[in-house]
Parts: sequence; structure tokens; C-alpha cells
Amino acid sequence: MSSKESIPMVKSDDNKFWKLDMLAELSKKVLVEKESASGTEKSSTTAPPKWLMKVMMKEKNAHDPKLIIKKRLHASDLSKVQSRLSMPINQLLSSDFLTDEKTTILHEPAPDPVKSTRKKGSKKGVSVVLVDPLSKRHEVELRRWKMGENWNYVVVGGWNNVIDSN
Repeated sequence: MSSKESIPMVKSDDNKFWKLDMLAELSKKVLVEKESASGTEKSSTTAPPKWLMKVMMKEKNAHDPKLIIKKRLHASDLSKVQSRLSMPINQLLSSDFLTDEKTTILHEPAPDPVKSTRKKGSKKGVSVVLVDPLSKRHEVELRRWKMGENWNYVVVGGWNNVIDSN
């Protein structure tokens, strides 16, 4: 089954919510299949979807693809104004998806919060590649923010492009 067969092409903005929910459902199916195969309720190393494995095999510098999070998308994740996807760190399926260098950059504290225009969290972001279910590569920026009492990885720069192409 090709990725175009798995994800129907949808034109209307109303259907974008449905379509992105379909992406979440596909991720959920992969997780359920993995759990069934291993006999465990939740696996710390969840197998990536087959479409991601195919894309990664084509990439020159790609290695060790991982399904990072299975998340139902909320209105805030799809909001053009907020322009970000939050991934609560306590909900990650895999926490070792970044290089040591990128992890260090994201965990550096922000400058003096009184002088900073940002909330608590990393002021710096790191450039990462996000591959969507249609096998399209997106250069996005990943940051680490504290929202309420929880830490989140947040996809910022480029997130609206991901929404538009899906």
C-alpha cells in the first residue's frame, strides 16, 4: 500500500483536521501492531512505520529512524497563529532521537528570564528534518519549552509548511 493510498488527498481546510487525525491513527496502528507482536503493553523502542523506513533508506545521512511520539493533534497544533507542534517530553515513545550535541544545545538554560522575551526553556533551537507520511522532507526548528509544569519539545520554524503540505 503506497502512502498516497493510505492518506487521502484533501483540499478543504475543514478536512485538514480529519486528515491529520488520520496520520495519528496510522501511527497508532503501528504502535498497536508492535505491542501485539511483542506481547507488551508499551514498548520503549517502538518500530517506525514502513513508509518512514523506506524514506530513510533513500537518505544519505539518515540512520536509526524512530517513531518519537503518537499524539492526537489538537487545535493549537494546527493553528497558523501559534505555528507550532508541542510534544510533551513525558509522552515521548523514544527519548534518544537527538544527537548529544543537539540535546546539549536544547538543554542550555535561556538567558535571564526577566530580560528574555521567551518563557522558560531554550532560546536556541536546533535544525532537524521531519519526514511526513507522504515522504516529503521538511526542515524545521526544534526547541525545548516549559509549558505549565511540563517540559515539551516544540517544532516551530517550518511547522506551518508541514500542515500545508498534509
